[in-house]
This record gives sequence, C-alpha cells and structure tokens, in this order.
Amino acid sequence: MSIKRCLVLVAAMLLIGTVAQASNMGFKITIAIDDAGTYLNNWVSVPYHVSYNNANDMKTDLNSTCNIYRIYRWIPSGASEGYQYFQSTIPPLGTNFAITPGESYLVIPNTGGGGNWVVVGSHDPGLAITIDDAGTYLNNWISVPYHTMAANANVLKTELNASGANIYRIYRWIPSGASEGYQYFQSTIPPLGTNFSITPGEGLLILPNTGGGGSWTPSHY
Repeated sequence: MSIKRCLVLVAAMLLIGTVAQASNMGFKITIAIDDAGTYLNNWVSVPYHVSYNNANDMKTDLNSTCNIYRIYRWIPSGASEGYQYFQSTIPPLGTNFAITPGESYLVIPNTGGGGNWVVVGSHDPGLAITIDDAGTYLNNWISVPYHTMAANANVLKTELNASGANIYRIYRWIPSGASEGYQYFQSTIPPLGTNFSITPGEGLLILPNTGGGGSWTPSHY
C-alpha cells in the first residue's frame, strides 16, 4: 500500500564534549500535506518541543506553504470527548487550542491547498504520554518521536504493552489513493491487520483495551 508523502528527515545530535546526546535530538522534517483524497484528512505529528503555542501558530506556519482550512485535535475522554477544531481568530471560528506535546493533529487543507510543510523542533526525552482508557471510544491520537526505536506497528505495540498499557489496536490514516482510510495492526500471530511501518511525521491512533491505559515514555535512539 502506498501513501503520497514526500519526507525528508534531518536529525542533528547535540554534542557535549565528545559524547553525543541523542535524547534531545533536533529535527527538520518536510511533511507532505495531501489534498488528493476524498476527505482531505492528514494526521500529522510534531516534535515535542516546537515554536507553536497554539493552533493559530501552527496554521499560520502551515499556510506559508499550504492552504489550510481547519486543524483538529481529539479530546480522548470527559464531557468534551470528541473533535475540537480551529479555523480562524478573525472571525472566531472554533477554539484556538494549545499545542500539546505528544498529541497528533488532523490537518485539512482546502481543495488544491496541499503542499510541503517544513517542521522544526526537538525532542523531550522526559515526556510521558498518557494512554487514556476512560473515554467512550478509547481513541488516543498520539505523536511518536521521529527517532523512535519502533520500526513498525508490532514493535510499537510491544513497547507500549511493556510500559503497562494493554493495547488492542494501532491505526494509521492513509490520506488518498485506492487505500484511503484507516489501516490497523492488531497482532502477528494470528495475523490481524497490517504490520505497517512507523513513518516520521505521521500521527497514530492508539486504542487500549478497557482498563488498558497507562503512562508511556517513548524509546528513541
């Protein structure tokens, strides 16, 4: 299965003396915002340290190379469970929500508004991501570090489960083409779903089993 994504990753390790400190690695990545799909959905992840304070900052940066209609986040539980969107500040349309480390975001371009978006930031090795199991849908849209040790969905699921989470499935969204829609991984034995590759810059949906939430500090090289 293919995905229209032009991705260039440049990782620069910060040096202290002669010892490479990879934990707070800096990134410059180009993510293709796809406008060829039926739904125009692009789930993207950003580094844990970025210059965007809120959705308006992120949308402004996106619009430097793309033409963006809305940005969405998913609230995993509570009275506000569901999608929250931002469209504009003038006039106020939606909520100018804070950009939260570890979250991924749904970016919807206007028709013909796709393009290559350059993202710059760095990792926070101390950040623990909460996998929320209190919601009705158990959806957790997360951002995986660009220098993750998990090459594919099976390795990521194993890592999540080792942290104490009890994960049912991991999903990715394919933004266009014949395979447009959700692709999931559940297990290798028996084979259930597709053990897809983890792609830097792509947001992932983590579904725990009921009672399977927990705190996860992602591995990295």
